[in-house]
Amino acid sequence: METTRSCGPLDFEVSCIDGSVPVLRSSGFNDFTIMDVSYEERSMHVVDVKIEEDFNVSKSCHFPRWNTSGKLALPFKVNPANMNLIFYNCTKTMAHQGRALAEMRCVNTSNTFVRSGVRYDAIGDYADYALEGCDAIVMPVMGSFGEANRSDYERLISDGFLLTWDLPLPTPAPARKFTCQIIFKQCFVVSSIVKKSS
Repeated sequence: METTRSCGPLDFEVSCIDGSVPVLRSSGFNDFTIMDVSYEERSMHVVDVKIEEDFNVSKSCHFPRWNTSGKLALPFKVNPANMNLIFYNCTKTMAHQGRALAEMRCVNTSNTFVRSGVRYDAIGDYADYALEGCDAIVMPVMGSFGEANRSDYERLISDGFLLTWDLPLPTPAPARKFTCQIIFKQCFVVSSIVKKSS
């Protein structure tokens, strides 16, 4: 049996919760429940297990601690078709910023906000969305930019987002082999030039 040739799509390391729910393992304790996989589009619909669990605890805010893209192990990355939620944890009470922000449903709602409808940026340039005195966390979610409602952030998180992966680079061709005769001729010419100049 030949083992060096691929016979289909790449495999991913997946675990199962309770023997039935497939989970993509990532760095640390960050796991993603797999909702659907498309090998043709190289995409995977996933839900961040830890974030969803945190938001289902009603007595606490559980403000996200890490940008989702920082939790992903190679070869996975956030699919650019997603939009983003930006969560703000502010050190002081802020004046309500019109319709751009929604207060999070937390015990202390005066300093935690969420913004929706932010387009994905491959290099992570979200400086235009920074708020003075606030820490910000970016989280991808599915949904179109016109329909997402920032006050529905819990539903958007539960609906998950898309991951993608690149095809592996092709295996490079073996190095060209030169015959010893060609190499010796080059060495001879070089050494004769060196002798003439000294």
